[in-house]
Amino acid sequence: MEENKFNPSSILQYTSITIQWFLLLGIGVWGGIQLDQRWHCKPIFIIILPLLALSYCFYSLIKSLNNKK
Repeated sequence: MEENKFNPSSILQYTSITIQWFLLLGIGVWGGIQLDQRWHCKPIFIIILPLLALSYCFYSLIKSLNNKK
């Protein structure tokens, strides 16, 4: 059996993925609010942009986990 060893490389990888998720979701929410206020269509963009950001985040996560194998 392999021992679980402290690997700073993997910690940095997962930290960067987490930061990317928060930034993309924050930008999606902020952009959705801005577009909804500009075009007076309240719940449309604040729903669509974060969902697009989440879709990209999951795609990126799956892609990075497949490259790790």
